[in-house]
Amino acid sequence: MHKFDSRVKEFCEQLALRRNSEIHSGESPFISMEVMGWERKYWHAIETILSMQSKGLDQWLGVQNSKAPKQILEDAENAVQMVVQTTIVHKKEDFKLANKNNKKRDELIKQSVNIRPWEYFKEFSYGIDGFELNKCPACEANGILGGVLWNEEVSDEFDEDDPFTEYVEKTYSSEEFICKTCDLHLSRTRELAATDLPDEFYETEEREREFEPDYGND
Repeated sequence: MHKFDSRVKEFCEQLALRRNSEIHSGESPFISMEVMGWERKYWHAIETILSMQSKGLDQWLGVQNSKAPKQILEDAENAVQMVVQTTIVHKKEDFKLANKNNKKRDELIKQSVNIRPWEYFKEFSYGIDGFELNKCPACEANGILGGVLWNEEVSDEFDEDDPFTEYVEKTYSSEEFICKTCDLHLSRTRELAATDLPDEFYETEEREREFEPDYGND
């Protein structure tokens, strides 16, 4: 859940003042504002308030309705991207503020290489099957990318010295990301899609080969 911190509070207050001025004074305080200068912060503030009510943008905008117009759907996608981008900026700012010494920040980033993803299994949503370390889009430390297994194939490769072992290529669909260094937490594929994090990742697993019984020798 995003924090309703001083940045969100200040933005909401400024927006409310401009809105009141627009309605009650006949002024046009929004004319001088570039849309991109406030729209990202607007959607970030909206989702922050909604998350405090255990609601989401989809529910608020009505995109769960199958008859929702295409423009609403597109607006919802744009809103999610803006929320994620603003969240990343905030986490980056917080990380630098909490660790003003460059050497200290570099040390924390270096230490993140040793993170053991499975130790944080309970912090992920139910249903995550695999993990891999990936660079955090906010602080650049190693964060944990969780995924759902959607495909596995037995590799053609084999070890002549170990014929009883086979190699299985597993493919995971990226679903959630948690950074233990700056506390960035992204869930759902749409949030991940707003970053440079990969859509999927892979793992090779070794397991005992299963041999079919010889016919007629039983």
